[in-house]
Amino acid sequence: MSTMVLEGTWEEVIARATEFAGKQVRLTVLDEATLAEEAAEYAASVAALREGIESFQRGEGRPAREALEELRQKHGISR
Repeated sequence: MSTMVLEGTWEEVIARATEFAGKQVRLTVLDEATLAEEAAEYAASVAALREGIESFQRGEGRPAREALEELRQKHGISR
């Protein structure tokens, strides 16, 4: 059985009730603080991704193999 995530107001969810007739469902009610926290985490993630893309476009950074090799040597990890 696949899992579906459905978010929205109660009215938006209940409007789709016929799709879920006879199926088990789990309902989580989110308070405003939870929504605000999730929105802040999402915004921070998007900002970090944008910064990484911009850094790449400026030619900054270094190849992943090089960075991983340095970490391997620094922490004594064998190949």
